[in-house]
Amino acid sequence: MVESRLAPQISGAFRRISWGAIFAGLFVALATQLLLSILGVGIGASTIHIGSSDSASASGLEIGSAIWFFFSILIALFVGGWVAGTVRNLSRCLVLLVICFL
Repeated sequence: MVESRLAPQISGAFRRISWGAIFAGLFVALATQLLLSILGVGIGASTIHIGSSDSASASGLEIGSAIWFFFSILIALFVGGWVAGTVRNLSRCLVLLVICFL
């Protein structure tokens, strides 16, 4: 008797999980991290001047790249979470359009 009353509550909780939204958020977070990392590599590479004495020091590049990596991860996780939360509330057809657009 106890099991029959608990089963609908458990199944209702599992229905609230949208795996499509989770995977959409994951892929968007990975793509955002990849783009921000490529941007960071480009910015870092532009500060190096081969054969010149006025290029950035190695310790400065290490600190700058660590800060850039930390903030790019935060931005990518925020964007991925936002997409997952937004896609969860959309209809199934609209979710497919959003995923195909991304």
